Amino acid sequence: MNNHSKTTAPLFNPGDRVRVIKTDERGTVGDISGGWIVVLIDGIEPGHGFRAADLERLDRCASFCDRKEIHAAEPNYDDGSCWSADQSTALNVEPFVMGMPIIFDIGAFREADNTESVVSLTTRSTGHYQGVDFKITADEARRIAASLVRAADLVEGDR
Repeated sequence: MNNHSKTTAPLFNPGDRVRVIKTDERGTVGDISGGWIVVLIDGIEPGHGFRAADLERLDRCASFCDRKEIHAAEPNYDDGSCWSADQSTALNVEPFVMGMPIIFDIGAFREADNTESVVSLTTRSTGHYQGVDFKITADEARRIAASLVRAADLVEGDR
């Protein structure tokens, strides 16, 4: 009996996001015909033909995406961006806006058709979603968090 496992190439479908392994280019599967997968490379026209072994499927959703069901049910959903559930913190020290506290909303974010996730930090006032939005790397978020912890330790040590 032959115990060798037969490997099969991953199945691709039109609309799948893929990466060309050798060049690290990203694109979208356009058509599949005669063993060739036509990929529309981002920013380059027309499509180029590849074999399945030359491609790697990119997951549509980030692991933290709270819209996976929508994205799975509607592959062409207008907002393919992935958002985590935000963690919100109300600040209890002034300044208040119209008598309401400032809120920090923090979560993970990956823009549609992008492979890099970032931390999203939004400051806003209660009831007003017009605020300031920052996108920072995970490393930057950790450095800011460490600085906040050091400052909090200084404040607590001064009591």
